[in-house]
Amino acid sequence: MRIGILGGTFDPIHIGHMEMARAAVRELARMGEPIDKLLIIPAGHPYFKGDITPYEMRCEMVKIAVEELNAEISRNESLPEDFRYELSYLEKDEGKPTYTFETLQKIHIEEPGSKLYFICGEDVYDSLHMWRSPEIVLDEAALVVFERKDDDYERAKQSVQKPQMNDGSDIGSELRIKKLQQINSHARIIPIKHDIPAVSSTQIRKAVSGGEAIDSLVSQGIAKYLQENSLYRS
Repeated sequence: MRIGILGGTFDPIHIGHMEMARAAVRELARMGEPIDKLLIIPAGHPYFKGDITPYEMRCEMVKIAVEELNAEISRNESLPEDFRYELSYLEKDEGKPTYTFETLQKIHIEEPGSKLYFICGEDVYDSLHMWRSPEIVLDEAALVVFERKDDDYERAKQSVQKPQMNDGSDIGSELRIKKLQQINSHARIIPIKHDIPAVSSTQIRKAVSGGEAIDSLVSQGIAKYLQENSLYRS
């Protein structure tokens, strides 16, 4: 079984998260590696975060987003017939920090022999070495890394034009992949060039607190949930 994994605090989940999920499913299928399901996993008690919305409420928001994503699925011959997005409670808040490497290990225990694809943004290139046990993360899953289409990393590093790699990524990606392979020589990185909406959960919380409209930042279902539960209001 091939399993995609999208983790985060999701406080709240927004259109950027949802587009990343859609694009990962679409691009992996295009590359000949269609996934059987995509788990969206709210972080329980992230070690790097301060005060966050209660776990149960963040899970409710992810549940709404998952229902909306599943409602969008149309007949796609490149995907398994029973493909679905799923809310996962693997990082349920138990009052202790949650770490990605432990989550990936749990999935492998529950789904022995599965192939994991951990979906993340390009900031992973510069931050993964600060994670807990990054070498295990790279052992447990392939990294599906979303890069900005306007990325100028290659221009900053190289003064001459270089050909593209066979997988469609550029030399900037190659240099970054080598950086992660210094952590784990067996690391598998799948770079994807795709523009994700530049939205942050912090931006949404501030907008709600200030009485600003957020219709363009979250789905209709999430906007309704925030209103009904008076979340983020000052």
